Amino acid sequence: MNEACCSNRWFLRHNLKKGLWIMLFYQEINQFTHKLRRVLLLLFGIWILLAVVLIFLDLPLSIFLVNTNSSWAKFVALYGEIPGHIVISISIFVLLRDRLTDPNWSQNPVFWFCLILNSVFMANILLTFFPQYNVELKYGLILTGFVVIGQFIIIMRLREVEMLSDQKYTRFAKISLIMAIINPLLFVQTTKLLWGRTRYRDLTGDYQEFTPWLFPQGMTGHKSFPSGHTAMGWMVLPLLFLLPKTGRIRWVFQGLIISWGIFIAFGRIVIGAHYVSDVLFSTGMAFLVYIILVNHKKPNDSQTKPSTNEHS
Repeated sequence: MNEACCSNRWFLRHNLKKGLWIMLFYQEINQFTHKLRRVLLLLFGIWILLAVVLIFLDLPLSIFLVNTNSSWAKFVALYGEIPGHIVISISIFVLLRDRLTDPNWSQNPVFWFCLILNSVFMANILLTFFPQYNVELKYGLILTGFVVIGQFIIIMRLREVEMLSDQKYTRFAKISLIMAIINPLLFVQTTKLLWGRTRYRDLTGDYQEFTPWLFPQGMTGHKSFPSGHTAMGWMVLPLLFLLPKTGRIRWVFQGLIISWGIFIAFGRIVIGAHYVSDVLFSTGMAFLVYIILVNHKKPNDSQTKPSTNEHS
C-alpha cells in the first residue's frame, strides 16, 4: 500500500514538473516572439517601402550608378565573397573540433566527410588568390590534400584549448552554418533560377530586357535577382555574436561588419551585376535569418527537468 502511495506521489510530482517545464517553454517562446515581432515589423515595414519604391527606381538608379571600369567594384567581384567563405569554413572547423569529444570520432564518416569538404572549401579560397594555378585540377587536388592534413593537425592541437570549448563558439558556428544554408544556398540560388532576371550589364542600349523585380521571368539563364555576393557579404553578421555585449570594441567592430556588407552590396550595383532591389532582398533575408537565430533561446533544462533521484 505504501509503495503504491509513494509511486502515485512520484507520478504526480513528475507530471507536475513536466507540466511546469512545458509552461515555462511556452512562456519563453511567447516572450521571444513578442520582442522579436516588434523588431521584425519595423524592419519589414522599411523593407516593404524600399521594395515598392524600387519597382520604379531600379533602372534609373543603375543608369546613374553603374561604372563597369570601377577598380574597387572589380575588387568586390573578385574577393568580396571570401570573408563569408572564411566564416563558414571556421564554423565547420569549430564543429569538427567539438566532434572530438566523442570517443568514437575516428569511426564517424560524417567527421571525415566534413573535414574533406571543408578542406576543398578552404583550398578554393586559397586558389582565388592564385588564379594561374586554378586552371589545372592537379593543383587543386594537391592543395586540398595539404589542407586536409594541416586542418587535421590544427584540430588535434586545439582539442584541449579550453576557450574553444565555450558554448558561445559552438552556437556561433551553428548560427553561421544555418544562415549560410538558408540565405546564400537555398534562398539565393533557388530564386535566381526561377526569377531569370537579366543583369544590368547584359541589357542592350534600349533596356528592353529590363524587368522589375516583381515579375519573375522563369528559367531564362539570367541570374540577377537576388545577389549572391551580397548574401555572402552578410555572412560576417554572425561575428557580432562573438563581440562583447557593450563597449567601444563592440561599436567599432559592429561598424566594420555593417560597413563591409554595405560595401559589397554597393560594389555589385556599381559593376552592373545587380540592381538595388537584388541586393535589398539578399540583405533583408540575411538580417531576418540572423535576428531569428540569435534571439532563439532554448529554456534552461537544468532548472525545469525533474531530478533523476526524484523517485528514490
